[in-house]
Amino acid sequence: MTVTVLTPSAEDHPGQWLSIKAAADNLSVSERTVSRWIARGKLRRRHREDGHVEVWVPLVEGDTGDDTRPDDGPDTDGHERSLQLLERVDAVLTRQQVPLLERIDALAERVEVVARENGQLAERNVALAREMDTVRTVSARAVRYWRVAAAVLAAILAVLLVVGAPALARGV
Repeated sequence: MTVTVLTPSAEDHPGQWLSIKAAADNLSVSERTVSRWIARGKLRRRHREDGHVEVWVPLVEGDTGDDTRPDDGPDTDGHERSLQLLERVDAVLTRQQVPLLERIDALAERVEVVARENGQLAERNVALAREMDTVRTVSARAVRYWRVAAAVLAAILAVLLVVGAPALARGV
């Protein structure tokens, strides 16, 4: 039998060799998670002679690994095992929750910064719109003044042409 050990051997700690599926069921995780844990060195594995992979699953306190006990009353071991499993799940969820909460806080801060920037940009946009209105008003006045000036100049030229044409004809 070929044995591949990814972590130091600690078989003095009670546990059992299980298939990946059985280990996943025992640990209440997916088979993919068991495979990841093996790859990361969190669980040990070995290859049986028939090519199947087995995983060393340590027993939790109070878990005998023996399902052949007589049924002589309420299943207190099952209840305790359920509580231990819930505690493990709670611990895992708590560890996963911390970075998520930190990320949520960081995103909330970013949203506040963007909202403040958006407010400032909205105010700046209003100010620029007012400036544009002023420029349009001044431009419209300037165009009117230039039109009046052009009309006055045209009238002066017309008068000069009318008055100056006979004088030019007489040679003065």
